[in-house]
Amino acid sequence: DCFVRKGKRGGAWCSRLRGYSCAGEREVLPLVTISCNFSRAAEGRPKLLSTSEVKTLFHEFGHALAGFLSRGPYPQVTGSFPRDMVELPSQLNEHWAWEPEVMKHYARDYKTGRPISDALIAKFKESENFLKGLYLTDFYATALLDLEWHTVLRPVEGCDVAAFERAFLKRYDFPEHTALRFRTTYYNHIFASSYPAQYYSYTWSAVLDTDAFAAFTGTGDIFDPETARRYRRHILTEAGYDEPMAQYVRFRGAVPDVKPLMRRYGLAE
Repeated sequence: DCFVRKGKRGGAWCSRLRGYSCAGEREVLPLVTISCNFSRAAEGRPKLLSTSEVKTLFHEFGHALAGFLSRGPYPQVTGSFPRDMVELPSQLNEHWAWEPEVMKHYARDYKTGRPISDALIAKFKESENFLKGLYLTDFYATALLDLEWHTVLRPVEGCDVAAFERAFLKRYDFPEHTALRFRTTYYNHIFASSYPAQYYSYTWSAVLDTDAFAAFTGTGDIFDPETARRYRRHILTEAGYDEPMAQYVRFRGAVPDVKPLMRRYGLAE
């Protein structure tokens, strides 16, 4: 359900209509959906996706893979990713979206069918970290604001939300130009969803996903079958079987290293 329509809520998400189950000899496989809000094309024009929409589609399909491939005899455990690991499959899947080998498969001229040129891929790669420092400042301010609200010890009546945010930014010495990614009044992730005090988890998942992708690139093949089998078994299929870090180490062979994330952000060689 990819495109915007009247009455549809905003954002993008992956839903599981039916999880995996097995009773006796009867095996029931998962049913998973992806919903997005991509822009509709003008009448008579092709429905093309922006780079942001491509990233969203790969992201949500990463969640879908976890839903498709979860297996196990206990429904409360099967496919049960802890909150600070739930974005690993989705964010890891984004990496393939920007690999030249993959881009040449889907990024084609809609008139001629020619794949994207190497020169355009190079420009795209060069722009990846443009204003990255500004983005990270805004993101981490938002993640810390989440924790700030959830450490308030007493109910706040008549609270001046804007003043609360200003005092928070000043206390942490954020730059004056910091623009919170989500302001308190529409911070759905922490007040109306399953992310209370856990918005930081996107960053921890980024540590995991960059380290996990390094497992593929380290082989010289981003589609390395053996690495993919370990990832499928220990992460996508067996998530929830054991402690999250134990599952990750079974896949990776070691605890995650932060260096791949620093390189991705352009903060390390």
